[in-house]
Amino acid sequence: MHAHKRCGQFMICVSGAVEVVCCDGEAKQSWLLDRPNFGLLVPPSIWATQTYRMPGSMLVVACDRPYEEDDYIRDHDAFRQYRAAI
Repeated sequence: MHAHKRCGQFMICVSGAVEVVCCDGEAKQSWLLDRPNFGLLVPPSIWATQTYRMPGSMLVVACDRPYEEDDYIRDHDAFRQYRAAI
């Protein structure tokens, strides 16, 4: 349950099933990642929430930037304000 200002993420479920819900501040869309040959690209400034739907589910996330704490938006109200400003 967070967004990134600059980091893009590519998500692949390698085991089990993970539901990913993405929000751009207005609209939401959901994807079920349940096979390792299907991935989801989450660009910067998208709020993403993952729900693990099966025991033992495993999600691999590849990022295009190194970890930067100041890149995270962890509060949904702050995210909406950020989206309104860009």
